[in-house]
Order: sequence, then structure tokens, then C-alpha cells
Amino acid sequence: YPFSLKDNQHQYSIENRLDVSRQILTSELSTINASTAHIIILTSDINNNHRRNIDYNHSLSTAITTITNTLNEFSKEINIYINIINDKTNLIDQTRRLCITFNDLLICIKTLLENHYDSTTRQNVLLTASRLGEINQDLIRRLTNDF
Repeated sequence: YPFSLKDNQHQYSIENRLDVSRQILTSELSTINASTAHIIILTSDINNNHRRNIDYNHSLSTAITTITNTLNEFSKEINIYINIINDKTNLIDQTRRLCITFNDLLICIKTLLENHYDSTTRQNVLLTASRLGEINQDLIRRLTNDF
């Protein structure tokens, strides 16, 4: 009996850690989503008059920094999560895709700034942000439906 009780406690503690991990990961993905939405708003035509404004540049930098820092934390936590569940599927590939797509978004934003916000470049920002959102949602679905 003591052995099975210990097993149950161990299993309970693993389940607990998985719950915490899922909460952290989905929260971080939500933060990335919100910051991506903020970038879309900041790079839209509505903000035309504010582009030379220091607050505008600060807001754009803050949104980018938030995603960068959150991706870093997400990567650490997803490794813990993957090790606990002994995941042999593509969670790590999805995380890699998330990072690569964010990098693509940064390149699009840089190009947008260099091209004075022309509409073609803006379209690339929207498409890349949309791809980032899709990968993000897929990860949230995977994390919330795993158990």
C-alpha cells in the first residue's frame, strides 16, 4: 500500500506541474497575441500622424520587446512541458515555427519602416502577423486539448 500511495502522490504532483505549465504557456501565448495585435494597430494607417512621435516608437518597441521576452520564457517552459509529457510530436517544431514567424514579422516591420509604410509592405506585415496568430492558436489548442 505505501508504494501505491507514493505512486499516486507522484502522479498527482506531475499532473499539478502539467496544469501549472499549461497555464503559463497559454498565458504567454495570449500575451504574444495581444502584442501582435498592438503591432498591427500601430502600423496601420490610423497611426499615420503619430509615426514621428516618440511615444509611438516607444509603443512599437515595447510590443516587440514583450514578444521577444515572452517567446524566451515560452521556450523554456515548453521544454519542461515536453519533458514531463515525454512529447514526441511536433510541439517543439510548432514552437520553432512560432519563433521563425516572429522573426519574419520583425523583418516585415523593418521593411515597412524603411519603405515609409507603403501598402504592399503593410500587406506583408498583416499576412505574417496572421500566420503568427494561426501558429499561436494551434499551440493553444494543442495545450488545452492534450488532456
